[in-house]
Amino acid sequence: MWEKIIIVATVIISPCTGQHSASCAHAPSLPFAEPLEHYLLLQNFFVGTNVTYRCLPGYELNSTEPTHITCQTNFNWSKPLFTCIPKDCGFPEDIPNGTYVASSHSFGSIVTYTCDVGFVSFGRAVRRCTLQGWTGNLPICQRVRCPAPDQVQNGKIKTGFRPLYMYQDSIRYECDAGYQLFGSSVIKCTSNSTWDHQPPTCQRTTKEPSKNTEILTLLRQSIMEEENMITEERKLLAAEKAALEVLKEAFELIDIAC
Repeated sequence: MWEKIIIVATVIISPCTGQHSASCAHAPSLPFAEPLEHYLLLQNFFVGTNVTYRCLPGYELNSTEPTHITCQTNFNWSKPLFTCIPKDCGFPEDIPNGTYVASSHSFGSIVTYTCDVGFVSFGRAVRRCTLQGWTGNLPICQRVRCPAPDQVQNGKIKTGFRPLYMYQDSIRYECDAGYQLFGSSVIKCTSNSTWDHQPPTCQRTTKEPSKNTEILTLLRQSIMEEENMITEERKLLAAEKAALEVLKEAFELIDIAC
């Protein structure tokens, strides 16, 4: 307190002695540092006067050098021997299934977290280095979920059924007996929470006969009937021929007897 009174008194008296101009001007600005509050009230300083500085919030001394500057005989301030550097928050923490990008880990810098492909972030993705350290909590990366797949008519899920479906989970469909599968039998959960294919469809393997099929069937039946008729006629001709042969032999025997 007495120091403040003496400094103030000296500044007030100095104009009367004609020494007001023979002094250093107000304390200069230094990188990331400021004079102590009571020095800010003074406009002029006599030779030999020291002005003590402190680091701005978020910065700290990087040495044990004195933290003051002195008004020299040439009425210029001495060069500071100390420097203030940003406070270090330390390296950000890693997160499972994710990465981060940070320009630095000093005061005022930010770190941005990103989840790996197939994972989604829960929580704040950006943290900042402050006086108290890194802000907020670490985000959590959870696997992407897909909605339950649709059931297929006349078919079922053969493998892969589970209560929850997540990234890269897959299921396989199969059709009931008598049905044929059309589409992809396997579908997979993708990174955007959708399935990579639509569920397949199951259709009957037997089809209704076409008009051409009906015509061919009728032709076959007609041909078969013709063949059957020809066969019957051939049988009758053969029987008649055999009967004629018998009659011929009988007449020959009668002629011999006579």
